[in-house]
Amino acid sequence: MKTIGETVAAVGQTTDVTASYYDDARRDRLNPSNTTSSGELFQAGRADNAASPVYPDGTKLLVWNPGTRRSAVVRVNNAGPYHGKRLLDVSRTAADALGFRKQGIAKLRVRVLEAPTEREARYLRGRTYAPVPGFLGIFASIETAVTGATKALASLVVSPAVAAPVRPGYIKTASAVKGRKVIAKLHKRGWKKSRLASARKAKRKARWAQHRATGKTTGPARSSSSKARMSQAQPRSRL
Repeated sequence: MKTIGETVAAVGQTTDVTASYYDDARRDRLNPSNTTSSGELFQAGRADNAASPVYPDGTKLLVWNPGTRRSAVVRVNNAGPYHGKRLLDVSRTAADALGFRKQGIAKLRVRVLEAPTEREARYLRGRTYAPVPGFLGIFASIETAVTGATKALASLVVSPAVAAPVRPGYIKTASAVKGRKVIAKLHKRGWKKSRLASARKAKRKARWAQHRATGKTTGPARSSSSKARMSQAQPRSRL
């Protein structure tokens, strides 16, 4: 495993590596757990995370497949694989995007885009890294893919003045906005029902107070014994 200083020195360098992919622990028998060495949850359905026994957690890599000319930006968030001479293990979706999932193993060209900080490289339970672009597209060479990666990374960085205030851990999506509207509607409906129930309860209290004051009942009198109730019951007619 490279140190942070060695990773900083390797920024901009291109290396040819043997890579594979791994899937969710529920589907991949070789993946014992979705818990990673960085503390972030492994998500096989995203094309932006990978594992490496060489690069420390938090390292941003540009990956280019010479066979398909497909490229992606991934962030290392796990250690491994420790099999053969493989130096990179991308997620299942990343392997799909790069075009080597059917083969299982491929020769990829990797360039270090950014080294992690000491805090990013340490384990932190429940960590969530800042997003990286994932799949970029098809490029003639890794040099042209660098330009696309730079633009894609820049588009993810929004200045604080432009960014809307968002609660920590909250992602504003269309489904989330729709869910909030539904919840607000249900709350409003429940509030109306509670008001109606309170009004009915107040009416019952008023009737009971009137009954205690006047000694009159608004409904049929109740018998105090089961025999009296049976005597008041009407006999059934037999056909």
